[in-house]
Amino acid sequence: MCCSTCKVHLIYSNSFGSFLQCDRSNCYILKFENYESSFHVRDFLLFKKRVDAINIHEMLQNPSRDKDFEIIMPFRCASFFILNINQIIQLKEFLNSAKFHLELYSVLRVNGIIYHQDSDSIVLQ
Repeated sequence: MCCSTCKVHLIYSNSFGSFLQCDRSNCYILKFENYESSFHVRDFLLFKKRVDAINIHEMLQNPSRDKDFEIIMPFRCASFFILNINQIIQLKEFLNSAKFHLELYSVLRVNGIIYHQDSDSIVLQ
């Protein structure tokens, strides 16, 4: 989806990863720990929905070893995530924040206010 020569814009980042936007190919890049996947908006929302559907409470209560981790394969991606319970909790929080920043960025663009997080500046157009 996203080529290596594209200029990407940082949408959100924290100590667990970063969420970037590529304007050229109209995709978003999720970098979480050692994983990296690119998504179109619809696929990102489906991936977030899939991660949100993971029942942490059930994983913690089940003594079976196969409930110690979750394998998540994003829609239309060749990669997959193998995550333990802590990583799932961190990913859920990360995706919630990334979605919020994506919506905020969208509102700012619609209203002609562009926020460049790279330079911490607001540009009025």
